[in-house]
Amino acid sequence: MIKAVNDKVVVEELKRTKSEGGIIIPDSSVDPQGYGEVLSFGDDVKKLKKGDIIVFHNHGGQASLIGKKLLRILKYEEIYGILEHEETKKSLVHLEIGAVSEEGTTQIKEPSRIIQ
Repeated sequence: MIKAVNDKVVVEELKRTKSEGGIIIPDSSVDPQGYGEVLSFGDDVKKLKKGDIIVFHNHGGQASLIGKKLLRILKYEEIYGILEHEETKKSLVHLEIGAVSEEGTTQIKEPSRIIQ
């Protein structure tokens, strides 16, 4: 695991599989924003807690593949907010390399860094 330092936040990336109306979102669809579950944060971060679901720019921070989990290390200022909408939270799943969901295999393309 990675422990964040200073103003950094480490999140496990999440992906929406369904819209709030129940429509299945295909893997080829791209959300303009990313979602992540907070795993750790540095001492300079005061308004987050472990387990919060946050919203950030889809290409923000640094992506890292650790084991089969896609993590993203963000600066605190890259975070748009904390997700509180329960229906959207229910539509999010953890990204895992080779994991098979009801919709099929989730593929992660070109992570910026792979850590084993």
